[in-house]
Amino acid sequence: MGIVDQLKKDIHESILGKDAKISVSLRYLLSLVQKEESRKGENLSEQEVASILAKEMKNKNEAQKMFSEGKRVDLAKKEAGEIALLEKYLPEQASEDDIRKIVKEVITGTDSDNFGQIMGQAMARLKGKADGGLVQKIVREELS
Repeated sequence: MGIVDQLKKDIHESILGKDAKISVSLRYLLSLVQKEESRKGENLSEQEVASILAKEMKNKNEAQKMFSEGKRVDLAKKEAGEIALLEKYLPEQASEDDIRKIVKEVITGTDSDNFGQIMGQAMARLKGKADGGLVQKIVREELS
């Protein structure tokens, strides 16, 4: 079952279970996907849907951090709950060792030390499976 189908199924179940918080959060995620499909004029691939959800995950993590620093525990807790819900729909994230292995392969495959070129190829191979900040950190370590 694809991510979008799973979202729709879980929205239906949350409505039947009268869980308004989950229902609202899942509807928001589905609306992000549908908005991009509408903009693009076609259905999105699983990788594109995962990319949208990964971007939303990054936004939620940043919001949680800001709320925590601002001592808004209630809002930080709300964001943490939405992060936990969102994790269910994202593909399993690559480990740091897996990322490092792919970065090394890209570096040896390109015979270049051009940071941008290596980042581009590594992110293409890891799309939706790794945070860009972590990949950037590993690329910098491997190039130095």
